[in-house]
Amino acid sequence: MPEATATETERSVFWREMLIAVVMGLATLATGWSSYQSSLWGGIQTFRLADMGGIGREAAVKEVELGQQRVLELFMLERFLDAHEDGDERRAGFLFGRLPPELQAATRTWLDSHPKDNPEAARSPFQVKGYVQPGAAALAESRRKQDAAYAAADDANRISDSYVRITVFFGLVLFLAGISAVLKGRWPRRGLVAASVVILVVALFFLAQMPLAAG
Repeated sequence: MPEATATETERSVFWREMLIAVVMGLATLATGWSSYQSSLWGGIQTFRLADMGGIGREAAVKEVELGQQRVLELFMLERFLDAHEDGDERRAGFLFGRLPPELQAATRTWLDSHPKDNPEAARSPFQVKGYVQPGAAALAESRRKQDAAYAAADDANRISDSYVRITVFFGLVLFLAGISAVLKGRWPRRGLVAASVVILVVALFFLAQMPLAAG
């Protein structure tokens, strides 16, 4: 009987040590993988922020140019309306021809609505329905791309942080499994091994759900 008991004890120790080794090995591999992915997503965030900065600078330049263009258009339109009111068709035609085609069409529509006598008419050609300043669509697209780049950077940062949190759980698994290997008490040892296995399984489950970044 003592020999049988000793044999069972040796088997129990062997399988416990094997389980601890497997748990620690998986946790170590998963820690490396999680850290690698976190680093990749951090790099993606950096590139997305750089893209956002470049797009933002281009959008700022376009916005300034549009502002300057609007001032010039307003100046030309005022002079055209003055000449039109004075009946100076030659000067009015010259100034009208210098307006962008989009503003010319809006001005015709506005004048046809008889703004002096029609309270429902637009307050100016710039407010005529359907008028869009040339370049405004390109500026809006640049702003959209800037917002998209920021959203992508924020998403990459969130994913990177999630990988870091998962890495912490794998570190906890290594800690618990390592402590269980040196404990003498049977139940505290089994409890730590069981806890490390449960945490490892949960952490691996969440790791499997995470998006992957290409290296």
